[in-house]
Amino acid sequence: FKIKGSCGLICKFKDLNDISNYMDSPSSFCTIATISCIDELVGHLLSLYIHHPGTPVLVMCDTGTMTRTKEYLPFLNNVEYVCDLDRYSGLNRKQMELRGIFKELVMKKTDALTMCLDKYNDVLFLDSDILVTGKIEVDKTKNVGLSPHLIKKEYTDQYGYYNAGMLW
Repeated sequence: FKIKGSCGLICKFKDLNDISNYMDSPSSFCTIATISCIDELVGHLLSLYIHHPGTPVLVMCDTGTMTRTKEYLPFLNNVEYVCDLDRYSGLNRKQMELRGIFKELVMKKTDALTMCLDKYNDVLFLDSDILVTGKIEVDKTKNVGLSPHLIKKEYTDQYGYYNAGMLW
C-alpha cells in the first residue's frame, strides 16, 4: 500500500510492519531566525523540546536572538547557536529585498543544513515559525524530503513549486 504524507511524498510499503523499518525521527533539526521572529522561534524550540526531547537543534541567528532565546529557555541544552545573521537583524523581507539581500538570507538555510550534516546523519530544516504538534518521522530510504506549496498554480509559477520552509 501507499502512504501520502503532508509533504506530498508517496512511500510504498509491504505492510504496517514494513513502515517501521524505514521511518525514523530526524537525527537533528535546524532553523534560521532573527530578532524580529523571536516569539515564533521560542514556540518552535519549545515544540521540538516537547516532541523531540534531546535531539540536537542548530539555530543560525543574530546575536540578539541568541541572547534572548537563552534567557527565555535556559533549560534547552541541546541547542547550538551560530550567530551569522547580524547583517539581517531588525529588517523585514521588503527591506531586505530593497537592499538586495533577501535571497542571500534564504540561502543561509543551506549553510545551516550543511553544518548539521557535518555532525549528524541527517537533518530536518524547519522554518522557525513552524510549531511541531507531534513526533516527526521521515522515510530514511529517501535522499531528500520536500514540501510542495499548497497554493494556486499562478503562485507556484511565481514562487516555485516547493516550499523552502521544510527540507530534509
